[in-house]
Amino acid sequence: MRVSCTRSVEPAAALLRHPGMHEQPWAGVSYIGIPEYSGLGDRVSAEISAAIAGQQSVDQAPADAQLFSEDVVKGGGYQN
Repeated sequence: MRVSCTRSVEPAAALLRHPGMHEQPWAGVSYIGIPEYSGLGDRVSAEISAAIAGQQSVDQAPADAQLFSEDVVKGGGYQN
């Protein structure tokens, strides 16, 4: 069986509204164009991993991630 990959490329705006191959119940992508984004993602991932490993509670992980996120937003001047 041969599969053809000749499907037309969708305009960028359409891809941002529905970025996956299949229908989703949301629109958009999970990326914020600020320099701190990568570090923020790493920190949030570390908090979630710590909860999975039993190093902190499931309730504490998102609370710590939220506090860190707020510090990043305020420290970057994105929010007063």
